[in-house]
Amino acid sequence: MKVFLANCYPNMFKLLKLDCHDEPDCLYGATEAPHPLLNGVYRGPVDSANLSAIVTEVCRYFEQKQLPHSWWADTETEPAGLAAELASRKMQCLGRFPAMELNVHTFRVNNTSNDVEIIQVSTDKQMEEWTRVAGTVFGFTDEVRKIFEQRFFNPNKDAPLVHYLALKNGVGVATGSLLKSDDGAYVFNIATLDQERRKGYATALSSRLIADGIAAGAARVGLVASPEGTVFWERLGFETGGCYHIYA
Repeated sequence: MKVFLANCYPNMFKLLKLDCHDEPDCLYGATEAPHPLLNGVYRGPVDSANLSAIVTEVCRYFEQKQLPHSWWADTETEPAGLAAELASRKMQCLGRFPAMELNVHTFRVNNTSNDVEIIQVSTDKQMEEWTRVAGTVFGFTDEVRKIFEQRFFNPNKDAPLVHYLALKNGVGVATGSLLKSDDGAYVFNIATLDQERRKGYATALSSRLIADGIAAGAARVGLVASPEGTVFWERLGFETGGCYHIYA
């Protein structure tokens, strides 16, 4: 399970042909969007040898690109001193984020809301509405929204990364994304506008994209959850297979 979940971001960067550096001690990549969660280190050193030099080299890469970034550390293999090393660069731990995998054999579609339409985004206008909703939730600037639309949207329904939008009376209220790879499918960007939460929209949308992933042949479905989102995903059948500290 851990290898599958650890391959989530490497698969995304490689399938979308984004700038990705896969080195023995470190894997990191950049999307060029100036948002820390859209650029990062997704596999870091597992011991303290040369830790400072590796962190310095990687941080210099992002500094040269003038991009904020995040640093993901497996809580079981995080080297001693990493938190202090990153803190010296003004990067603080945002929390403990569970890496989770779905048992696809027991999954059942759970559509708890009948007042939204779930669509797969296929036009520029729909993608603009998607980034409006996701951008509101995740704090995207207009610049980040535009770059996201350029780099992460392909209208082809069979593209490796596809996006979903929940529409209420024709207006977007929730978003989600699905990455399809040879390893399986990964869920991203589940977001619901504050005023539309606790109405079952995220459950309906998540069920739809998971079902589409399984229908496309995914034998495994994984994601990295927010700390407060763990119970939500457990209700849909996901189990925790590891955890990350995310620094930004």
